[in-house]
Amino acid sequence: MKKLLAMLLALVMVLSFAACSNEEPVEEPTDDPVVEEPTDEPEEEPTEEPAAATYTLGMGVSASTGSTKDGNAQADVTVAVVVLDAEGKIVKAQIDCAQTKLNTAEFPADLSTVDVRSKWTKKEDYGMVVASPIGAEWYTQVDALEEAVVGMTAADLEALELVESNGHMVTTNEAIYAGCTMDMTGFKAALVKACNDEYAKEFSADSFTLGLAVETSVGSSKAATADAAGLAALYTNFTGVAYDAEGKVLACLLDVIQVKISFDAAGVCTQPEDLRTKKELKGDYGMLPASAIGVEWMDQATAFEAAVVGMTAEEVAAIETVESNGHQVPADETLHAACSMDITGFQSGFTASLNNVK
Repeated sequence: MKKLLAMLLALVMVLSFAACSNEEPVEEPTDDPVVEEPTDEPEEEPTEEPAAATYTLGMGVSASTGSTKDGNAQADVTVAVVVLDAEGKIVKAQIDCAQTKLNTAEFPADLSTVDVRSKWTKKEDYGMVVASPIGAEWYTQVDALEEAVVGMTAADLEALELVESNGHMVTTNEAIYAGCTMDMTGFKAALVKACNDEYAKEFSADSFTLGLAVETSVGSSKAATADAAGLAALYTNFTGVAYDAEGKVLACLLDVIQVKISFDAAGVCTQPEDLRTKKELKGDYGMLPASAIGVEWMDQATAFEAAVVGMTAEEVAAIETVESNGHQVPADETLHAACSMDITGFQSGFTASLNNVK
């Protein structure tokens, strides 16, 4: 009996050992830290688009026929376009002058021979270097003036003191005079007008360029006869445009001045009494009776300015026109309903302004 019990006990022990050996091993804890594998992709930093600022585009024109004399009909017309910030300070400016002369004593047989380029367009052909105390050409001095007025307001410009020097009214502001020793009368008047322009346009942009075009024609002039006075018709179109980085119009301003100087067969000139631009004339321009849509010039020009916002200069130049009573008017019915005038001068101005951007 004892021998049997011993055998049973041994069998139980063997079975218990086998059962224990079949259990899953218990994983021992480890003190080693878990290391995260590095990634090759850098974390993307959030980017913020620059906020567009709000600006105001203004234009001002100052005209004089003071240099007109018998035998010479002359108009000196200075234009300024400015971009102002929200505080009314100039952030960019462009200035030019149309100095147009017509010989009334020997009226030209071919009016196309009359030089109608603006002073800035003439560059070295204007020939100021020899008379300049700082040895600088007209356009170079104007470029310096444009830089010098940045940061100024209309009040600052109005406060600029001018003194007489060799028959010219020059500035006492040393910073301006260092780069521009020319007569400041027309510049100052045009800049102040531009800052206070009632037709000014607002636009928003994070960057922009400014273009100015000054285009003059004498094609409507006529010679005097024994029975009728002659006419020096010195007409100048002004185009000021703010373009975005893609060359699209952000805002634009258009104006025209028609300086008319009459003269007799001997070339004796009569000074004009009114030197206002078409926008300044407003209803005095008198387009209503001739307007196909019964709208005055300044309102039609303003409508055209609004219609071309978002276009490029090339697209403005490509606006289709049709002939109407000797004028090239918009073919598009919607545009024609707001602007039924000849628009070829406007189109040409956009093309020229793009060539003069700064």
